Amino acid sequence: MKVKVIYFSTLILTLLLALSLTFLEKAKPHFRFHHHTQAIKKVEPKDPKSFQSHLPIISIDTHKQAIPLKRETEADSQHQVTIKSQIKLFDELDRSHSLSETPREVSDALIAYRGNSSRHFDKKSLKIKFINKKKEGRDLSLAGMPKEAEWVLHGPFLDRTLIRNYLSYNIAGEIMTYAPNVRYCELVINGQYQGLYLIVENIKQGPHRVNIDKSDKRATQTPYIVEWDRSHKAKNLVENYSYYIRQAGVSGLDIRYPGLDRLTNRQAQFIQKDISRIEKVLYSYDFKQYPRYIDRESFAEYFIINEFFRNADAGKFSTYLYKDLRDKMKLVVWDFNNAFDNQIETAYDESGFTMLDVPWFSMLLKDPAFVDLVIKKYHELRKNKLKTDYLTKYVDQTVDFLGPAIERNNAKWGYVFEMKKPDSFNYLKPYNRNLTSYNQSVKQLKDFIKRRGSWLDRHIETLYQYSSTSKNANTLLE
Repeated sequence: MKVKVIYFSTLILTLLLALSLTFLEKAKPHFRFHHHTQAIKKVEPKDPKSFQSHLPIISIDTHKQAIPLKRETEADSQHQVTIKSQIKLFDELDRSHSLSETPREVSDALIAYRGNSSRHFDKKSLKIKFINKKKEGRDLSLAGMPKEAEWVLHGPFLDRTLIRNYLSYNIAGEIMTYAPNVRYCELVINGQYQGLYLIVENIKQGPHRVNIDKSDKRATQTPYIVEWDRSHKAKNLVENYSYYIRQAGVSGLDIRYPGLDRLTNRQAQFIQKDISRIEKVLYSYDFKQYPRYIDRESFAEYFIINEFFRNADAGKFSTYLYKDLRDKMKLVVWDFNNAFDNQIETAYDESGFTMLDVPWFSMLLKDPAFVDLVIKKYHELRKNKLKTDYLTKYVDQTVDFLGPAIERNNAKWGYVFEMKKPDSFNYLKPYNRNLTSYNQSVKQLKDFIKRRGSWLDRHIETLYQYSSTSKNANTLLE
């Protein structure tokens, strides 16, 4: 009997220890590497005439195929057409590179243009998926980042500073549980220089990305990732309450994980019921219950980051939410191309809040405890990660680090500063918002950071009005 007690006690302790280690692994903050802090060792190329850079170089050979711009429609959703290409990686971070050297890695890959409006830019962004000979995903490291098969090559273009996404992802990564890691590179396609790009981890399940458990087809319940975006793009639209009543406008929640090849009907129903339960509580003004399902810390951090950077799309487009079975709903940031008064269709100056009426946040801001948390965290972050001097110095250091890569990029794409033939795809509207030099663009970014921080310092406490009893009572009556 005594032996059995010892055996079962040991077994229980082992299981508890394993669960504790799993929790700690998921809870620990990610180490954030900032590319512009890397020291670079100069390496002389074998051929002085070949292209060389102090940044990683990615060379793509499409085998004489044009990358298709069109999208295909399948099952009422659209997706970009991919082509098989070969990719060569020259991407060690601590040394310079040239195309005349032996690449660190060579791999086949599926590539396609990506983005909604950005795929119409002259300089286009790409999504890539490394594959093996069987056309299965092949996990590879890029520029020192953890191995994965899928990546994004973001080509900053409407953002003339070339810095907005790099700055925003890295600052968010210092604050939130996870934000996509990024590295700069220079891109060559079919021997033609394409400019300065940002290698970005895309949003997907995995221990080094969105760290939720892997889905099991045999189970009814599943961890999941969903995205707020334009509903016509959705591959697996959730018919949730806020979409049904059109509170989300043209946006809808799309199930991004598990993917269509893994998601079962029972799991899709579970996700819809789980989200409906959260919304039922939230939209019923049940402020005592919703914290059981929503991670307020994550939502508060997301709100502060996107408001400070004035990201006009946050909360309704390119907005990713994820939930593990044993955890609460969290958010991960994505796409700051339109931030810092860079929205293509209209100006957003330093005044005002952009997320007052977006799904879920419009209700969270009615909760005094959530507003308290936002304001407390805001004041804490203004002392370090969102301090004006820290951010403007960060911009200057990044510009200095990129140096000749900026000059090469603008030698190819710098015609946008000349404003000879402005159009509705490649320029801000109205056209007088477009600046006529790189230095002016950087100055505009830093000036906006200063003004935005100053405005929020004076007005962040006004968020309390949205959680006042009279405001909520009026909303209920309406």
